[in-house]
Amino acid sequence: MKKWISYKPELQNKNFDVIIIGSGMSGLTTAVLLAQNNYKVLVLEKHFKVGGFTHTFKRNQYEWDVGIHYIGEVHN
Repeated sequence: MKKWISYKPELQNKNFDVIIIGSGMSGLTTAVLLAQNNYKVLVLEKHFKVGGFTHTFKRNQYEWDVGIHYIGEVHN
């Protein structure tokens, strides 16, 4: 398994208005809306891919969707 190291010391002295933890749909949507309103936004993600539960991965020649497929009884 490859170890991902993405610490960026050049960001250490930057000032941000908002720091968003997680790059799922909510995190990215919030980041875009805030950035469009002139906020300085930093999005932090522990995974090597953005998207939270909405990303895909490939194994052999197949592509797999990792997103949530069913949330029981949310319509009631």
